[in-house]
Amino acid sequence: MRVLCVTGPYRTHFLLMAPLAWALRAAGHEVRVASHPEFAEEVARSGLTAVPAGRTVVFGSAADGQDHPGAQAEPDYVANLPDPPRTVAWDDLRDGMEYMVRQYYRVVNFSLFRDLVGYARSWQPQLVLWEASVHAGGIAAKACGAAHVRMLVGYEDFGVSRVQYLRRMMEQEPADRADPMGDWLAGYARMHGVPHTEDLATGDLTVDQFPASLSLDSELPRLPMRFAPFGGGSELPRWLRAAPERPRVAITMGFSDESLDGLAVGSQGVFDALADLDVEVVATMPDRDRARRIRVPANMRLVSRECGVFRVWPLGVIEVVRW
Repeated sequence: MRVLCVTGPYRTHFLLMAPLAWALRAAGHEVRVASHPEFAEEVARSGLTAVPAGRTVVFGSAADGQDHPGAQAEPDYVANLPDPPRTVAWDDLRDGMEYMVRQYYRVVNFSLFRDLVGYARSWQPQLVLWEASVHAGGIAAKACGAAHVRMLVGYEDFGVSRVQYLRRMMEQEPADRADPMGDWLAGYARMHGVPHTEDLATGDLTVDQFPASLSLDSELPRLPMRFAPFGGGSELPRWLRAAPERPRVAITMGFSDESLDGLAVGSQGVFDALADLDVEVVATMPDRDRARRIRVPANMRLVSRECGVFRVWPLGVIEVVRW
């Protein structure tokens, strides 16, 4: 079977997909991974075959005639899904869905549709596996007659909010049943000659590899999968070869600090909360955020080197080490 995996240009998203892609390949299937051109090298480093598609994603600018994240304030309720869709006013719910489509999903998918559909029709995969931000994968699957499966790269906030949105929409007067997500996907479906159905938003099936404590019941068809950790190619530093003398705490904020300002808990708050505990902390952090944002508490000393990993020792010393 031919399997086309589709991911956005995010290392954290792809690393969650890579173990399943390799499992499919080890089972004898032919697997290729499509993403934006700037991400092809990352895919190739995992040993999988990369298929560059579309153009480079530029967040925080007005490329391609689209608004991008950072252009306006995010609606308050968006950061608190899934509870508010059940109680928030319909106008706010509709505006929030429109915001997410315009400010995020369009940005990730805009340049992918044509290349991805063209490649799918040429290569003819039987299955398209797309991570949850890349809806172009569903349209590419429809264009070549393949089944398509959405893979979660975080907890199921979109699935929950989508199901609740459609339910609330049907409670409105016919003239007020706006569906920004459906309209956006329907436009590209028509453009590529495929029918628009709700599975373009949520897949034929959703692969969920998160534990029950992090899973949300979206009422969508779901396939649980055991989480298989994969961090890509790396070197094991000498200090990690020995067992830690104290409990070790690992922290990663992904790219959230730089692209999603206003989170309820930022990296600085986490560091402050751990500063007085008798633990060893290892935290991944982009160099630019380390230089720009981290305020070292008075009882800590920062030893700076050009790399992106912090090691916070229980005696109050923050050392930056290369992982």
